[in-house]
Amino acid sequence: SYATLIIYPDFFFYYPNAFTPNGDGNNDIYKGYGVGIANYQMQIFDRWGHRLFETNNVDIGWDGTFKGKKVEPGVYVVKFDLLSYKGEEKQYISHVILVR
Repeated sequence: SYATLIIYPDFFFYYPNAFTPNGDGNNDIYKGYGVGIANYQMQIFDRWGHRLFETNNVDIGWDGTFKGKKVEPGVYVVKFDLLSYKGEEKQYISHVILVR
C-alpha cells in the first residue's frame, strides 16, 4: 500500500527594527524575512495611522517613500499578517525606525 506524506517547512519569521534608505545600497529596503510562509502582507503606517505602504509580496519591501516622496526620519508602525503552510495565522505589530 501507499501513503501520501506531506512535509511542511518549519515556520520562521523575523523583521528588522530599523533601516537606512539613503541610497548607499546597504539596508535601503525594509521587509520581513522567513520560511514556511504561504501568504504574506506587510503594511507601514505613520504615527497618525495613515497607511504609507502595503505589499502582499515577500520580495517587495518599503523604500521609505510615500507617493514618490521621501518620508521624514522617525518611528513608523509595521504590521505583518502571515499564513504558514500549516494554516496557522500569525500577526506581528511593531515599530521600525527610519534613519537617513
